[in-house]
Amino acid sequence: MGKNIPNSSLEWIEEQQNHSWQIEILISGGLIFTLYQLPLQIKRLFLLVYANTMISDNAIALLIGAYFITQTLLIGFSVNLLLRAIWVAYLGINFSFPSQANEEDPKAGKPERDGLLGRIISLERYSSLSYSIAIISALMAVGMLIVSMIIVPFSVRLLPQGAFQNGTFFMGYIVLYIFLFFSIMNGKLPAFGEKREWIKQPYKIVAAFFSFISLYFIYNKGWQTLTSNVKRWKIYLLQFSYLLLAILLSLNQIGGFYSLLSDWSFTPLDERENLELNVWQKAKYLSYENMLNDDNLIFKACIQKEFIKESHIKLFIVYWVDFDPSLNHHFKTESFVKNGGFNSLEELYANDSIYSNCIDQLFDISIDKMGRVEGLQWFSHKHPLTKEEGFLTFIPTDSVPGGLHKLEIIFNNYYPPSDTTYQRVWDIIPFIKE
Repeated sequence: MGKNIPNSSLEWIEEQQNHSWQIEILISGGLIFTLYQLPLQIKRLFLLVYANTMISDNAIALLIGAYFITQTLLIGFSVNLLLRAIWVAYLGINFSFPSQANEEDPKAGKPERDGLLGRIISLERYSSLSYSIAIISALMAVGMLIVSMIIVPFSVRLLPQGAFQNGTFFMGYIVLYIFLFFSIMNGKLPAFGEKREWIKQPYKIVAAFFSFISLYFIYNKGWQTLTSNVKRWKIYLLQFSYLLLAILLSLNQIGGFYSLLSDWSFTPLDERENLELNVWQKAKYLSYENMLNDDNLIFKACIQKEFIKESHIKLFIVYWVDFDPSLNHHFKTESFVKNGGFNSLEELYANDSIYSNCIDQLFDISIDKMGRVEGLQWFSHKHPLTKEEGFLTFIPTDSVPGGLHKLEIIFNNYYPPSDTTYQRVWDIIPFIKE
């Protein structure tokens, strides 16, 4: 038998419930402000990691999960704040016109259910529930993320290669995943294990493990209370639709900067079809140092500005993990010493010269395809504004005539398995020589 809760505790809980709207508004308002800005920081972190490491399936799951959790909370708290704002508005009307608000139903001898007081009570109920559902949904989203980090690697190996590159398949996989998660959590699949003795004990272990990694043990009492007091099909449909909306909004935002999910990026207020074309005829603001701010990442490469008066172009190329096989090949070929002491300054300077030469072999730099710029000196550099690590060089412009030009960066990509090098256009930056 459960222990009885003291009356003093019950009174305290009731008192807190009566005043919980104040802290609800405070938390919802503060978190909406934070959550609205959070996706920009997640995007920046992902793009930074994207250049630094080979993106794995779990990294993609983590990216989608971070956006998913953010959107789940943002939707829930926005609904809560909106309902609370309407509730406060009705309280103001009730305060101003109490005699009309308190009109009684002549048959029941109580305030009319459809009257002002009835509306205030309903709004109070829905406001409190919306806050609770927002928190429970966020915990569900976190649990889904944790579980997905476990099953995605297995799914990738079991499914045909490239299956996740198909946008329709990817979305179907997510919908099926949410459906199965709900089925397990709401006791649909558990019935299978509980009714069969031979699997009962192993099933209990698996169920306990799932309850732990999905965080269900944290919110199970609240979820069970909801499903016991509301028609199940209603709460299931509401919750499934809620989470599906959150994942769609997440995919829309991610698709704006990550090509794998670009099919799920939609802009209802912009119907132009030819914006994101696969062409190099672009002038990106990230390619010019004078246009950057603290929140930007160069991502590929940049020069000092679009109008060049100086005698040299300052070119900075962000160091990507993609460069490592080629760099290691050149370092080995040129006998570059990565770490170690030197017996003289001459040895140190000679090693630095080898380093610059290896970076120079990594890229072919040209202006208007007029031939490779030879003899460039390369330096390891951390950009002072974006904090990205990379390589810096200075390209002389004495022989470059005035007018519009294109600085082309070709990456000489060494492929170890076949011992071959193929060229990739890494970036093209237009500029005007004054």
